[in-house]
Parts: sequence; C-alpha cells; structure tokens
Amino acid sequence: MPLAIEILLVIVGILLLALALIGSGISRRLMTIPRMHKWPRIIIAFLGIVMIVGGGWLLMTSDEKDGPSYADLKDHIPSTLTSWMTCEKHSEAPEGAVEAKCTSSDGAQTVYYSLFPNVNSMQAFYAKSVTLEDLTESECSSVEDFQTGGKYSYGNDEFPVLGDLACQVGNDESLWVTYTDRRFNIVVEANHAKPKDVSGFNDWLSDTTPVGSADSTPATPTQTAAQQ
Repeated sequence: MPLAIEILLVIVGILLLALALIGSGISRRLMTIPRMHKWPRIIIAFLGIVMIVGGGWLLMTSDEKDGPSYADLKDHIPSTLTSWMTCEKHSEAPEGAVEAKCTSSDGAQTVYYSLFPNVNSMQAFYAKSVTLEDLTESECSSVEDFQTGGKYSYGNDEFPVLGDLACQVGNDESLWVTYTDRRFNIVVEANHAKPKDVSGFNDWLSDTTPVGSADSTPATPTQTAAQQ
C-alpha cells in the first residue's frame, strides 16, 4: 500500500477519535457543541482506533514488505552448499537487503548471501565492499591475483552478463571472492581460511552459485560496476 494512504489512515483515525471526544459535549463561555448520541460516538471512536492501529501497523511493516524477504533468499541458496554448510539469517545485512550466513563445520569456509531489492543497490554495495578502484583486471586464478586484488565481469552465451567478480586477501590472509548475480540481485561473499589454497577455493566456489529461475535476462544497472 502507498505510504501516503498509510499516513492518511492514521490522520483520519485521529480525526475520528477527536470527533467522538467532541461529540461527548463541550460547553464553554464562547462555544457550545451539543452532545452526540451514545452509539454514534462509540462507532466513530471504534473506527478511529481501527484506522490508527491499522495505519500504524502498515507504516511499521512497510519497509519489510517492500524489501526482499529471507524466504525469498533461501530459495536461491543451492542444496549442494547446504548439504555441508549450516545457513541462517544474518542480522548484519546491508541496508535494504536481507542476508544469510553459511559456515562449514570446521569454520574454514564462510559464505554470505545478500539479496537486494534492485540491481542498482546491489551494484553499489558490491563496488563499495570490494573497493573496485584498487583492483586490477585479473582472472583470480593464482595467489598473486588475490594478493594484488583482481576483478572481472563474467557471463555466457545465454545471458549477456551474469555479474561481476572480485578476489582479495583479507587482513588475516584468508582468501575472499565477492561476486554479483544479476539474475536475482544477489551478492555472494565467499571466504576461505587457507591463504595458499586458491585451487581448492575455486573448486568449491561453484557450489555457492545462486539457484532459481529468472523470468528475464539479467537486469542492467544504471551505472555498472566497471564505471564506478
């Protein structure tokens, strides 16, 4: 429901309550308002309370309804990953997004899935989180690529571009790959605790690819990651 209607419900509810109060009868030196019959006052007051409560509830839940839900995100987490990793809703999601955190039993691998409401907010988060201007064009296939910091766009014959990928080394020397999936507006952040095991990281990285059917080709952002 549009925000303006939700606010209008609250305002009309307050006015109805005020009308019911005034209908109880007011007599002052310069103003006299006759008393309203009991049942009309009760009905008006009841309607006012319903509109205030309903409008307030809609206002409080509008952000959650307008944005993506965790149920939507869970549908995109592949079963090949959940078969050996534990996934749960993560409280520290990016603004406007919903996030899941998946961890392996030994803690060596961690994957974050962030589902955004649109492609532009997804690309903005990706560019900010990996600091694109500090990365070089690289295939992210060697330790040196991670240490230098690499980036590239990827796709296939069916779709023009599926997303963008960046690889880096964290402060603890662990390996990080962050990539976008423009089919679903999802950012995937995968972490591998073994600094030298790039081949092993790339072997299981394919297990993190979001799943699901997209009704159309990937969305094209107003400003692509390469331009930011």
